Amino acid sequence: MGLTTKWLGRYLARHEARVLRRLSGLPNIPRLAGDVFVAGSYCAHAVAHDYIPGHPLGYHEYVGEQFFPTLERVLMEVHKRDVAYADMNKRENIIVGDDGLPYLIDFQISLLPSGRWPGRIPPLRKLFEWVKASDRYHLQKHYARSRPDLLGMNSRNLALMRPPWIRAWRIVATPIRKLRRLLLVALRVRSGRGFSDSEYFAEEGARRDAARRRREPKPSD
Repeated sequence: MGLTTKWLGRYLARHEARVLRRLSGLPNIPRLAGDVFVAGSYCAHAVAHDYIPGHPLGYHEYVGEQFFPTLERVLMEVHKRDVAYADMNKRENIIVGDDGLPYLIDFQISLLPSGRWPGRIPPLRKLFEWVKASDRYHLQKHYARSRPDLLGMNSRNLALMRPPWIRAWRIVATPIRKLRRLLLVALRVRSGRGFSDSEYFAEEGARRDAARRRREPKPSD
């Protein structure tokens, strides 16, 4: 692991831990589980949270009537604590709990503006508000895909309401995303045309591995 990679890993772990501490006590947000140790050594580039029994939200997955209204309330509480989630576009970050409730995970890139300068200057606050608006839009997008009957509109209708900054970003991001898919296929991380549903997400991979371990017979004493 290179020096830059180690530094980035440590930074992201510390940042996610800060966000989880800020959101401590909120329902549907996993609790920070403390420091991570591997073979007795402190692992500075990792962060752990409580395990949520369930699975990542599937594409067009049918969920209960209260799932998205609950998720909307969760997101509102996150925003009230001055945190912009910033990763709501990824449905794999939304866990469908075995109890039928939604849970948000993965706060590595969430925005947590400083209470001091420059975190309070108007341009940065404006950017922060744009990110929160993007959170709300992407949540509605998942809502429209999974329960258009409850939302009252489908994905095509919702696309007409897409914020202008998201439209502008897609012009830049789309060719980059296509190149990334080709690279992931070449590296055999994904298959076919390189879409994300052709790979296991990290969180889901850990869940499947844990389930496999539970099914394996324990060695006799």
